[in-house]
Amino acid sequence: MKLISRVFSPLRWFWSLLFDDGPDLTPRQQRLADELRKAEKEGRIHIDRDGLVSVNLEHPDVKAKMQAQIDALAQVRTR
Repeated sequence: MKLISRVFSPLRWFWSLLFDDGPDLTPRQQRLADELRKAEKEGRIHIDRDGLVSVNLEHPDVKAKMQAQIDALAQVRTR
């Protein structure tokens, strides 16, 4: 039972961070929650009920950042 609580405790924390606006969040946790909500609202990520975060690879911002990373990696390899 201890192993299960170790696995589900972080998931519960993550879920409450995203969807429960509680006054007990630290400023750092609140910024994280705000950014995750913003990214989901904009369609850059999707968050399942299980807490699984997946990236929307079809979103233009995501595509642009991935292309920038590919270009940077290509420049490093050609040096």
